[in-house]
Amino acid sequence: MKLRSKIYLFSTGILFIILLLTNIAIYFLYVHSAIDKEEDILSNQANIIFENLPPSKLNDSDSNALKPYKINDGMVRYINKDGKVIHQVMDDDDFEHIHPVVVNDEEKKQMTADDHQIFIARYPVKIGNDDDDDHGEVIGTLELAVKLDNVYEDSSLLLTILVITSLIALILSLIGGKLLSNLLLKPISLLSQTMKATQESGQFKKIKMNNPSKDELYQLAVTFNKMMDQLEENFEKQKQFVSDASHELKTPLTVIESYAKLLKRWGAEDPDVRQESIEAIYSESIRMKELTHQMLDLASSEKQKSLQIETFDLVPFCKQLARTLETVNHREIWVQSDQDQVRVNWDPQKLKQVLMILLDNALKYSEKPVGIILKEQHGRIALTVKDEGIGISEENQKNIFERFYRVDPSRQRGSGGTGLGLSIAKAIVEQHEGDIEVKSQIGKGTAITIFL
Repeated sequence: MKLRSKIYLFSTGILFIILLLTNIAIYFLYVHSAIDKEEDILSNQANIIFENLPPSKLNDSDSNALKPYKINDGMVRYINKDGKVIHQVMDDDDFEHIHPVVVNDEEKKQMTADDHQIFIARYPVKIGNDDDDDHGEVIGTLELAVKLDNVYEDSSLLLTILVITSLIALILSLIGGKLLSNLLLKPISLLSQTMKATQESGQFKKIKMNNPSKDELYQLAVTFNKMMDQLEENFEKQKQFVSDASHELKTPLTVIESYAKLLKRWGAEDPDVRQESIEAIYSESIRMKELTHQMLDLASSEKQKSLQIETFDLVPFCKQLARTLETVNHREIWVQSDQDQVRVNWDPQKLKQVLMILLDNALKYSEKPVGIILKEQHGRIALTVKDEGIGISEENQKNIFERFYRVDPSRQRGSGGTGLGLSIAKAIVEQHEGDIEVKSQIGKGTAITIFL
């Protein structure tokens, strides 16, 4: 069943149940209220009769005592204790079909007489020390009755009105349900059509929003469009990554293949050719291994793996790393901090990886000492790796964090760079919800800052 049909059935069904229960309640409340009103009229009339007519007057068959107390469309009569009607005043002969009854206690009920609904009230007439004494002797019964035809005629009219208005309400509900479903389902239909068009064309289509209403459906469309933008961006990055990776791997593979052929052809006879080929193949193999590791590191960083966050002091952490790299590279690396302790919440292994990348680049492109500077800036910790090397032009600074990007391709290839290091560093920093920025001048050096 389509969602549109479900909306129709649900909205109409709920309204039908509400109207049915409401109409039943209104109908029975009206009938009950109208009968109670007739009962009050009879009760008031009986009280007036008891106040004005003594029992002796009621038992006097020669008098016409009840004539002044006639009830419109009703009956008033007095019955003695033998069940004989002494006095009787009525508007309709239909009341004659009501059998006279003597009662000892007050009685009120609804009954049918000659196809008419009648409400009848019977009150015992007593004599004793006190006319109102409940223990007096019953000498007769005062009987009052009224037809309920008008009540049921009015209730029938009310029922007809309720049915007609309910039908009108249901029709309006169907129309409203259709309008509502169109309003609700239009963005969903557009979403479905857009997804289908994306699937068929292979292009990332977006929903056109001509009337921004700022409601949940509008937010759904906005979220979908943002998702399409993100998917398109990721797709382009992935395509670019595959293209760049293929290009990067093509060169060492070509070199290895060429030297392998040379080695196969001349290596057995010429020791110099054999040695040159082995060195070239080994060098390119090492380079391919480094490139593969860095691509895996980049993919690992982008997967948002769980981090081992710890609270530690950056000052001894940086000094220890600087000493290690000084020993390995035989270069001076100094550490400067404006505080004795700089505590941060980071994954220490990931931070070590980032610093290794930045320090490796600084040592490659600078012959002078390299520095690590720690200071507090705008409520965050700024960790800067600074060198006095060749520098980076302003144009190239915008792209150095892109994958496989090289400021000087020939120089960096000769130094073993792959163009992935800074991309990995940026991915790790963003994974920790930090920022990274670069400041550099040609011939004066470069400073790359991580905001922790």
